[in-house]
Amino acid sequence: NDYSLTFQDYLTSWEQCPNSVVICKHNNGNLMGYITFWPLQKGVFKLLVDGHINENQLTADKLEPSFIHHNDTYWYIGSFVFLERSFLMRSFLSKALMAAFGDLDYETGVHLCASAYTPDGRAVADKIPLKRSVHKDPLGYPVYELSSTVKTLVQRYT
Repeated sequence: NDYSLTFQDYLTSWEQCPNSVVICKHNNGNLMGYITFWPLQKGVFKLLVDGHINENQLTADKLEPSFIHHNDTYWYIGSFVFLERSFLMRSFLSKALMAAFGDLDYETGVHLCASAYTPDGRAVADKIPLKRSVHKDPLGYPVYELSSTVKTLVQRYT
């Protein structure tokens, strides 16, 4: 039980932001993959990107439940699981980004960050493409980031 967010924390965050967990399926019902986005406070986002904390140090008090009322939103990609060949990843990302951020104003700033703990995780971060930060997390793993607007993200992946 090494998780910093309890099941109740995940449930509460999901209830406040139901689009933060995106599951994509094929028309035949088979799972294509899933991605989780966790809304963060701006200062917590900066701590992650600058390598001062890692995802194990994220706790419920670091989430930002009122993100929808801000001109800029900050997100941690907690999980990205893609079960298909890479040529479908663009379609998957398009659907996931529209599901997660499609309700926000198109000029809203979207700042994404992620850690990559495996070679597959680094490959996915490079394909999105997220920019590798000059910093590493406290455990020495690479940290990735991307800052954009909803409009630009949607245009990039659709």
